[in-house]
This record gives sequence, structure tokens and C-alpha cells, in this order.
Amino acid sequence: MKLMRKYDVLAILLSPTVMALVTVLAVLKGNSNINDWLVALFSIVIGPVLPVILLAAMKRTDLNVTDQARRTPLLMLAIFSYFLGFTFFHSKHFWIMEFVTLSYGIVTLGVAIINAFYMKGSVHRAGIVGPGTILLLLGLKEGIYMLLLTPLVASIRLRVKAHDELEILAGGIIALVLTLFAYYICT
Repeated sequence: MKLMRKYDVLAILLSPTVMALVTVLAVLKGNSNINDWLVALFSIVIGPVLPVILLAAMKRTDLNVTDQARRTPLLMLAIFSYFLGFTFFHSKHFWIMEFVTLSYGIVTLGVAIINAFYMKGSVHRAGIVGPGTILLLLGLKEGIYMLLLTPLVASIRLRVKAHDELEILAGGIIALVLTLFAYYICT
């Protein structure tokens, strides 16, 4: 039981929400515009996870949203949040944050499609590969650190039996390919 708790704690520490916070902190460090910070934090970190937290508090799901049928609607709400952020940053011509929010939106859309029609793709794996790739493409060293943690995330998700190997692989590949696609669109 203690071993399981250890992996659950690690899964939270390496969760997509924590990685999103790290991404925002890395990208916006040195930015003194409070509106940029608020929109980024709400659209990338808080907005996507808030419905999950509320539903878990009402006992309608668990924090990992293990029920595949419940995942797709929650992923769609996350996509909406990311694209609200994209709209804000696009209107400001803030290229870096346009790329970050577009990437989050496109990757989550890819995961939602895979989830709806094929399998329960690993959001945790997508949630570390995508941001790690974003940061790497932006020349930020935090991207390397994040990508170095991807095997640990895969191992944890397997140990807690949240996913099988194919679901973990799918989450990583979707995140990598669609992040590169978002970068191509933005450049």
C-alpha cells in the first residue's frame, strides 16, 4: 500500500497540471504583464483541471478520470480553455504564448480523438512530452529536464495500472507530433 501511495504522489508531482505550471513559469519568467500571467495561468493550468476537481469533489469522477467515457467531455472543456488563451495571445501578437496555447489545444484535441474512438491515451505522457517539446523548441533548458522525466512518467503510469504500454506510447507520440505541427503553424 505504501508503494502505491508513493507512485500516486509521483503521478501528481509529474501530472499534466504541474507540467503546465512549470511551462508557464518557464515561458513567462521575466514578463511583468499581469494580464499575460493571469490568462496563461487560467487558460493553461487552472481552466483545464477545474472541471475535473469539481466533478471529483461531487464524487462523479476520480481525479485521474479513469472512466474513458468521462474523459472526452472533460478534454473538450480543456481544449476550450486552451483556445481562449490562444485567442487572447493571438490578439496581442504574443507569438510564444500563441504557440504554447495552440500546442496545448491541438495536443489535447489529438488525445481526445484517440480517447473517443480508439483507446485511453495517456494524458500524463502527453502532458510531459508536449510541454517538454514546447520548451525545447523555444530554447529553454527546462524542456530537456521535462523530457528526461518521460520514462519515469511511463513507469509510474504502468505501475499504478493506469495504462498499458500502447496507451503510454500513443500519448507521447501524439504530443510530439502535434506539438511539432503547432510549431510549424506558428512559424
